[in-house]
Amino acid sequence: MKEQNFCLFINATLSYIWPTSTGGIYNAYSSKIYPGGDYQGLGNMPYAVFIVRGYANHGTPEANWGDLFTTVLRGCIRLLPDQGKKFNLLARENRRRGVWATIKKGP
Repeated sequence: MKEQNFCLFINATLSYIWPTSTGGIYNAYSSKIYPGGDYQGLGNMPYAVFIVRGYANHGTPEANWGDLFTTVLRGCIRLLPDQGKKFNLLARENRRRGVWATIKKGP
């Protein structure tokens, strides 16, 4: 789905809105080894925060930016690396309490 926003709330206050896109949810990878690639030593899924059943919110390496806002994704929520890093740090700092996100339609 195109034109989606990742809305990040901290303690019930909307704090960030970042463009994103999601695709169909299916298990593309059945092993515990995630797809290859590298982003500053962080692999192909930098700053990943795993949500449920192996699906994650993560930054996207520059080599994949062309696919970032299309529906080619495999169930994960992709963001630019600095946005993925921000979400990861907030989730860690708050031990996941008080930090949540939702995906909404919109430009």
